[in-house]
Amino acid sequence: MSKAYNSPTARLLQSSRLFSLPRPLPSATLELPSSTGLHRASDSATQFYPTHQAIATPSSSHYRGDWGLKRAIPGKTTRSSAPSIRVLGQDTSDHITEFESAADHERSRAKWAEMGVPIMARGKTDRNNNLSVYEDFLDNTDPNAAPVVLRSGVDALEGAQTTEARRWKHAGPFVAGMQEGEFQRWVERQLRGRREEWNLHLMNYFAKQNFENERREAQENKEWHGPFEAAGPLVQADMVLVEAENKADQLLRDALVHNNPELEAKARQEGERVLSEARQRSEQYVAEGRRWNAPEEARKILTQAQRAAQIERTNIERLGADIGPRGDAEERVLAIISDGIANVYRILGVEGQSSSAVDIAEANRVIREARADITEIQKAKTRMLEEWEAQRIPHLRPTLEELPELEKGLRHSHTNLASELSKLITEFLDIPAVNTEIAGRNSSTRTSALNTQLGSLGDNDFAPPTTHPAAGLSHLRTNAFMENHPVHGPQAYPSPVLSRVLMARSSAKSTSNQAQLGVGGFVALDPNSSEMGRNGRRNNNDDPAHILDPDLPGGNKVYVRPISATVDESGRVRLSVARADSESVAVKEGNVDHIHAGRNLGSSRPSAVRLPLSFNRPPQSANYGIALPDQMRMANQQDRTLWQQQQQDRRARVSGFDAEAAKLGAARNVKAGEGQGTVEMIEQLSRGVGSGQQ
Repeated sequence: MSKAYNSPTARLLQSSRLFSLPRPLPSATLELPSSTGLHRASDSATQFYPTHQAIATPSSSHYRGDWGLKRAIPGKTTRSSAPSIRVLGQDTSDHITEFESAADHERSRAKWAEMGVPIMARGKTDRNNNLSVYEDFLDNTDPNAAPVVLRSGVDALEGAQTTEARRWKHAGPFVAGMQEGEFQRWVERQLRGRREEWNLHLMNYFAKQNFENERREAQENKEWHGPFEAAGPLVQADMVLVEAENKADQLLRDALVHNNPELEAKARQEGERVLSEARQRSEQYVAEGRRWNAPEEARKILTQAQRAAQIERTNIERLGADIGPRGDAEERVLAIISDGIANVYRILGVEGQSSSAVDIAEANRVIREARADITEIQKAKTRMLEEWEAQRIPHLRPTLEELPELEKGLRHSHTNLASELSKLITEFLDIPAVNTEIAGRNSSTRTSALNTQLGSLGDNDFAPPTTHPAAGLSHLRTNAFMENHPVHGPQAYPSPVLSRVLMARSSAKSTSNQAQLGVGGFVALDPNSSEMGRNGRRNNNDDPAHILDPDLPGGNKVYVRPISATVDESGRVRLSVARADSESVAVKEGNVDHIHAGRNLGSSRPSAVRLPLSFNRPPQSANYGIALPDQMRMANQQDRTLWQQQQQDRRARVSGFDAEAAKLGAARNVKAGEGQGTVEMIEQLSRGVGSGQQ
């Protein structure tokens, strides 16, 4: 270790907070195009992503103004419950430290963590939900990454499937987003003098293409393409027989040329000997193939034996003494399992194991060991085949004299961005794939396999991200989790967030039919548009997001439920929200009396409360918690509440009328024609109530 690392100055710099600050990021573009074609910019607007490192200091240091910088920061300028600053300049020409508060982004980050919003990939969806940016085939930066095996969701039902790993980070720039001058400078600086590298890239491409053509021809001719040692045992058995037959035929043809019966007889005898040896070797390879399949077959036999034993045990418990003594019945169950284990040992060729011993764990161990041995052999053959391919492909490269003609053929076949030449250029320069839609909507190549290959190199629908697709905001992969309220139990939806209406739907400055909401420091679009309001009604004036009320204390606010978010290529967070459920809002505010009243009122009928489908499980009835959504509620929540109150008041009046009538000895069921009796009864009740009040 050098003296510089041990010097006091080096140790001081290594432990200094000042030198640990990262370089600031470029400022985001805040210009917005107006209707007149001009651009409006703001110098005071909050950046939609932080550009400087936020610095915090403990209370003891904050009291002295010590932030680990060159100069102390006045305490009056940083007085806050959780002070944090961002340094804009360490030492200006006026000998001051330029700084500002970093509470805007710091508070937004804390609110975001509290909301628990997962970050989803843009434009990447499966059959039901959006895909997380942390999926194995999306969260990748290795250009040579192997295909990723999918084992979740629907793919688990259809068997293991693989998909190409897609990268979010590339070494080259996004060409489609560059200006003309910037593109020319990049070509002059980065592409000049790389002709030899491009030729080598083309030669490797054509070599792989020739190798694939050889493999395809071998498959069509039902031949093995590779070394004999790397083939499977059944393939080796066929190859041995075919080779022996060819050798015997060749010996016989050579003997027939001389027209000598003695030579012909010797050739036939030699051919029979070759075929006999080949059959023996073939039988050995076939036996090896059966040994490869033995673990799976043994697993099936053991599973069937366990299932048959379970069925027999169930019959014993159901019929009882009708099928014989208890001891004999248990012996039959053990005999079934013992026979299954004996068959397992016989198939695996394991000797020295007692077939009478019923030890399922030992049988499973033997199966696992046999499977592990076969797996190691298969891996060794796979490595051998890969090494042979790596040695074979360089021999199939075209020469430098043949390369210009082949390259000319690629140029002639280049019609749009979905061509093979575009794919080669994208791979060579390691640049993000461009959108193939601009190549022409009537082109037939848009739906070809080349389009898929080009799209697999990057995001084919959007520009590449400037940072990780999650931007460090969240590490959640899904929102399929249930909150457990300390009083009311599990909730179907997470706790709602009170958002502020920044721009109403009916605002004259609004360019969209959706209101803009401020949710935890981020702007989101209201899911209810002006064309179709909540509950299917158009332009609901009672909706707080419809029009701003200047006299309302605190402004217009509405409860929403964050669902997911994405980060676009410029670093903006696109938050997706939904209107909060009325019952989850009631739990949030602690006003649940009307929910209990409605549940008690309808307790005589079966509950229709069902969990939402977002939990990825079959719908099921649930009668716990009070924040579960009731699918039988009316379209308008206010009308439903009013209807419940009317029903409750009507039942209260009827029960009170029956009680008073019973006290006075009047009949409960009054016929429609007895109008006079009803009037007299009402008068008696009125006098009784009046005397009671006196």
